[in-house]
Amino acid sequence: MEEFTEEGLQSDGRFLEALVRSRYGKGHGVEHIRQELRQQGISGEALDQCLADYDWDALLEKVHAKKYGDGRPASTKDYAARLRFLSHRGFEQDRIQAFLRRLRRGDD
Repeated sequence: MEEFTEEGLQSDGRFLEALVRSRYGKGHGVEHIRQELRQQGISGEALDQCLADYDWDALLEKVHAKKYGDGRPASTKDYAARLRFLSHRGFEQDRIQAFLRRLRRGDD
C-alpha cells in the first residue's frame, strides 16, 4: 500500500471525496456519512472540509420531496413519520426540524 501511496495511485483524500459524493448522490445525510467513515477510521478536519462542500439543506428537501412530494404534513403523526424517515437517512435533527417547520408554515 505504501508503494501505491507514494506513486499517487492510492489517496485517502480521493477515497473520502468519492465516498461522500456517492453517499450524497444516494440521498444520505451528514450523520450517516460521518458514522460510516468513522467505522472505517476516517474523521477529522479533512472530513469536515469535504462535507462542507455540499448543500445538505437542498439534499434534505430533495429526499423529502421524492418520498412525500411537496405537501405539508397533514397531522402530528405524519410530521413524526417524516422526521423519523429523514433522521434514518442520516440528516441532523436541527436541520430536519427547521425544514419541517418551514414546510408547515409554507415558507419557501
